[in-house]
Amino acid sequence: MKYLVLILLMMNLSTCKKKNLANELNDLKITTSSTLREHEVPWDHDPYYLVSGNNKAVWCAEGSTATISLEISSPIELKYLRIINGRALSSKVINQNPQISKLKLTSYSGGKKSGSTEDIKIDKTEFEKSGKAIPREITLEKSLIGDKFDLEITDVHEGTHSKNVCVTSIELGIDEEKKPKYLPVSNLKEIIEKLKTLDIAKRHYWAFNMLKKYSNLETKRSGKFCNINRCLNLFLNSDGTFALERYPLKPDEEPEIEFRETYNEEAIQKDPMFAFKSSTGSYKSNKISPEEGVELNLRFYDENGNEQNEFWYLKSVKKNEKLFDDFKTLMGVKVKDYNSKSYYLLHLKSVKENGYHSEMEFFSYNVPYSLKEEEERAETAP
Repeated sequence: MKYLVLILLMMNLSTCKKKNLANELNDLKITTSSTLREHEVPWDHDPYYLVSGNNKAVWCAEGSTATISLEISSPIELKYLRIINGRALSSKVINQNPQISKLKLTSYSGGKKSGSTEDIKIDKTEFEKSGKAIPREITLEKSLIGDKFDLEITDVHEGTHSKNVCVTSIELGIDEEKKPKYLPVSNLKEIIEKLKTLDIAKRHYWAFNMLKKYSNLETKRSGKFCNINRCLNLFLNSDGTFALERYPLKPDEEPEIEFRETYNEEAIQKDPMFAFKSSTGSYKSNKISPEEGVELNLRFYDENGNEQNEFWYLKSVKKNEKLFDDFKTLMGVKVKDYNSKSYYLLHLKSVKENGYHSEMEFFSYNVPYSLKEEEERAETAP
């Protein structure tokens, strides 16, 4: 009788413990021991892409080993993993980067280690005929209970072009009547909003990158930026030098972009920007943000031999944004001339600290998309 009571008590404790386990990933936080920082875009491989549902963006480590930590506010009993292994943008690029071949899981509860697995073998990603990546489903031999799970990559399938291991997505599952139930992320909306802002920043960067490829003195092409009264021809050369031609519009001149107003002599005379009409020097892109775009620092000597530092912000503009409405106001009926399928709409703004009376804004739409180069970028292993 005494043993029966003890058994029932233990069963009751186990049932209570399971009742306290969550059925979703509450307040998920993801950290990694290593994340690839590529180009000037530090968030190109953000770990939150692993749960975003966007399989066109992936997490990559810097190197072939790393640990992914998933932390939640309420414990779960982990029984299943579903992973899209590697950089699964397409079957063409999947083998360029390493993929996980062995993974070790460790669980923690309240900051203390609660369990672990031996190395779990994971096969390479395969694709359906439609081109969709097929997730790998993994059943753990023994469930792990915890509010934090470390996924340690201990070995990889080597890549053909890179040593940086990548993962496209990870899902955590519990057992529900002997079947996997993959858990939703309670704060997924906030995560997606964060990633959207990162995608905007990346968009600014790639527009800036294309501007550099398009506008340089070697090709004799410039990024032509205009507003109501004046235009700029901006050349960004591959050696880090620039040339900026600045000129007011005359009554008999028409800019490449035809605005409803083309001349305002009084405004031009008040504008110290045209104390000199052009400058050459060196440039740097200091930082990138979703709100401001790419910060350009232009360093040059003015006509009196004084060193100058000017700061400008460059953004890529989309049709659903306020800056596009500003562009339409300037353009009037000519807005139909802008081909959004083939060309970037770029916005260039001076920083008031440059010494001008006010911030000056210019628009350009002569820098083309390069679909071929964009595809090559997407297909090149990071």
